[in-house]
Amino acid sequence: LGSPSGGKVECYIEEERLGARIITTEARLISPVSGRIRKISPRGNAFWILTDGGREIEVRACSSDDDLLDRYFRPRVVQGEVVKKGKLLLEYDRENLCRKCADSAVYLTTVRGEETVELTGKEEVKAGEVLIRLT
Repeated sequence: LGSPSGGKVECYIEEERLGARIITTEARLISPVSGRIRKISPRGNAFWILTDGGREIEVRACSSDDDLLDRYFRPRVVQGEVVKKGKLLLEYDRENLCRKCADSAVYLTTVRGEETVELTGKEEVKAGEVLIRLT
């Protein structure tokens, strides 16, 4: 999986799913894989992508549940759309979001499957660089 945004990488575990948390200075997300947009969150900040290989991943900007943050996110894809790796998924107002939200990081996790998730070990990545290997 490619990195959806550039920045500093941290290991991230959510509900027993391993992934990456990226402390970014960018204000956009790109698709880390080729696949189909299975779902977009109502807020517009999270995307579930079914990969061409049948795995599902989640890409999300900001971990807050605050509905007042909706106005900061501008999705650039629609549910059901087929995307290529590197396709722009989201642009957002990072500057104002950082003022309102304590956690404006970007998250990349697998949703289901028995695959092994392995971070590449890089401390910093550029958008599109390999970040996670699934085996």
